[in-house]
Amino acid sequence: MSEKQFLIFLIAWLIISYAILWILGGACSNPFSGGTCASAAAVASLSAIPIIGLFLPFASWGSVMYFLAPIAGFILSYFLIKWYNENFETEEASSIWFLPLIIIVLLVAHGMTLAWYYQEAVNSTNANSGGTGLVIGLNPFLCAFEPSSQSCSASIDLMNSEYVAQYQAGKTNYVFQYMKIDFWGKLRGSMFYLFMLGALAGWLPLFLRRVYENMDNDEDDKESKHDAHHKHSDHHKHQENASSHHGGKFSVSDSKPDLEKDAVFEEVDPEMKEMAADVYEEEKTLVEKN
Repeated sequence: MSEKQFLIFLIAWLIISYAILWILGGACSNPFSGGTCASAAAVASLSAIPIIGLFLPFASWGSVMYFLAPIAGFILSYFLIKWYNENFETEEASSIWFLPLIIIVLLVAHGMTLAWYYQEAVNSTNANSGGTGLVIGLNPFLCAFEPSSQSCSASIDLMNSEYVAQYQAGKTNYVFQYMKIDFWGKLRGSMFYLFMLGALAGWLPLFLRRVYENMDNDEDDKESKHDAHHKHSDHHKHQENASSHHGGKFSVSDSKPDLEKDAVFEEVDPEMKEMAADVYEEEKTLVEKN
């Protein structure tokens, strides 16, 4: 694939991927206020499907930042991965194993942001209740691995009830309470999610280009070996014809290939040269016996 062809493909994929994200984001018509979101109801219905409900629906694109986030992620991801491959003379960043690494890094970054933000929020609300001696401690609980938001809420309610029961029984004057943070819900509703999806879309063209080039190189290798095999067969037939022309008798010099100068073998890989040398040794032995 030439650079011009790849550039056309890259621009086309940017437009297509952006259109897909825009539709999944509700297809809102106004980048400043959201306006009419034509596909919002249809996309919201998909959230009832297991697994898909973790990723859909997006937040409605009600500001310019939502419209720009996928483009920023696409461009930044594409040029960073391209720079990494060129600077370190490798193609690792555009390989399939690099995709999970990108996803993990982005998800961890989102989790760290949530933990930092909500920890600061609860720190400002933790307070002593004054004359009662009751101390209430809040702490964020990140729900990221629970099968559903409801199961996370049930687990948090159970733990919070246990702390309250201990206080009521007079075992402690400290009531520790967890505050639920829906990791996936916060992710879906954030601009960072659109940035993340745009970054994954920016990785895809480099990955497909690598796959295409590897397939093309494999085809070239197969054709090269096929041509070399035919050239070797033609050379062997030429020797047999020369032997027949001399009445079935030939000398070693007639059959010995010039492995260094013969143009036939200059294009053949070392393995084919070794095969030709073996043929020569067999013919030499046959001549010596006769």
